[in-house]
Amino acid sequence: MRVRPDKRTSSPIRRLLSLGLIFLATARVALAGEVDLLKGGPVNAATLAEAANHFMAMGEPAAGEALEHIAQTNAVERARSPMEWEAAMEVSHRLGWLCQILWPAKPGSARRPPGFGGLAYFEDRHDVGDWPLLPLAQVGPYYVVLSDSYILAGVPERAEDYLRRCEASGVFRTHKLPVPTRSEAERALKPLRTSAAWRRVWDGSSGNAVEADAWAFVWRQAESIEANGQHQQSAADKRP
Repeated sequence: MRVRPDKRTSSPIRRLLSLGLIFLATARVALAGEVDLLKGGPVNAATLAEAANHFMAMGEPAAGEALEHIAQTNAVERARSPMEWEAAMEVSHRLGWLCQILWPAKPGSARRPPGFGGLAYFEDRHDVGDWPLLPLAQVGPYYVVLSDSYILAGVPERAEDYLRRCEASGVFRTHKLPVPTRSEAERALKPLRTSAAWRRVWDGSSGNAVEADAWAFVWRQAESIEANGQHQQSAADKRP
């Protein structure tokens, strides 16, 4: 919400209104900081749904504002060391996933993947029509990440720019996503490995050599959901 200056409004009142807006913006950003996925928590079908639901509950204007602040704060160009650069790219990846979930492409339009580099395992192997949400895949009502490893030979796209692209080309999601238990995620994921789309990626001996590693990364996104619905994190939750 913007407050338009009014000559009839006294200066003290204008200052109070400005302070109120700053407080609201700060509160929205604080809410964004509560999201486990964006704090480096485990990546799985449950944490993706929980993060998306969190921002949906904020509403589109507040969600966009909060995500933009996170993107700007963690911008790759602000990194002062290789470690900071890696951390910023990790945030960019996760923001990219959320942008695709929160702003599905408008009917009849396509959405390109974020320009963070060539996606390991899937680069030059996939039929774009098979994977419209790359690097995500939708399995039933849930989402999983197919790969979070990139091969970069240049400057990555800024997460802030990709957020704006998704906002402009998509429609903000308003229906909450179901948060799966481990067994629900496993049941939804199993058919993916035998699907024609998955098999097309791995046709040929060179593809089959790494298919097991790629699948292990995807399958951990079900296994890392504890039986009681909580999430466990281990070194295995990182890249394969």
